[in-house]
Amino acid sequence: MAAPEPTVTTVDLRTDVPAGWTLAGLSGPKFDGVNYYRVPQADRSSVTFTLDAAQFVELEYQLYSPVQAVTATLRLGEQLIHQRTFAAGRFEPNERAGTFLPAGTHTVSWEYQCEGQPCTAAVSQYWTQVRTVDPMPAQARQVVGLHTERLVLNAPDSPLAIKGTGALQFDGLNFLRRVTDQDVQLSWPEGKLLNASLYVYAPQSFRVTTRVQGQVVDVQQGSKLKGVSPAVSLTRFPEARSLTVTVDCLGTAVTQGCAYVYFPQVSVDTTAPVTVPVLGGAALAVVMGVATLWRLLAPVRP
Repeated sequence: MAAPEPTVTTVDLRTDVPAGWTLAGLSGPKFDGVNYYRVPQADRSSVTFTLDAAQFVELEYQLYSPVQAVTATLRLGEQLIHQRTFAAGRFEPNERAGTFLPAGTHTVSWEYQCEGQPCTAAVSQYWTQVRTVDPMPAQARQVVGLHTERLVLNAPDSPLAIKGTGALQFDGLNFLRRVTDQDVQLSWPEGKLLNASLYVYAPQSFRVTTRVQGQVVDVQQGSKLKGVSPAVSLTRFPEARSLTVTVDCLGTAVTQGCAYVYFPQVSVDTTAPVTVPVLGGAALAVVMGVATLWRLLAPVRP
């Protein structure tokens, strides 16, 4: 049975705040002749909302600072979701950053700093929106065969971790992360690993080199018409706890950060190890069996 299509609900906070939502620390809506925006009233603003069920929640926004570069830090309570610096004096692409949230009331905050200090000039915040995605994705641990489990990164409470990418996003069908560093590292907990895989796409020509414990195990090239799917056997690397994917952007317009990562996952063997007591019991059973057989086959004495 096919999984239900996700339902995406967008709450546009540029000009209005719906009932049950609270927007604090931002001015009322202003208009620059083209777009609406709000102005942070201090070095922090927040949005508070209530979810009836667990959902993926994605925030979108854009900051403009005329004089100094401005850094936004997005938090859920004390948990860091994302951090991004917007250059001074120009409009940069919108930021989108999301996280998985349980049912209940939540507060997500923006913290603003200009070169590590409170901003002295007014900062404008455009395109402030919140999207919720329902239903939640599959579980982080999935049984896929006899004694085989798949660990999925893009799911709540995943045991996997990733470095070198931006925050989790949703494109309407799938979860993805934008590559921010040349090297992306996928790591996993200790276990009997079978294989690891992910999918890399970029709207230009690119090359993906995959390494495990410093050894090159896969090299592929992709384009805007064809993504790359490194699938790496980990049985040769029982001590490995991560793999590194190097993405080289080969286009002329963007030479770094051109790509996106989809579907990072790792398969593990969940067969329970044979313990010493089990081995001892097995050995004892063999000895007893041999002794019994010897008694049966021994010649009968008169």
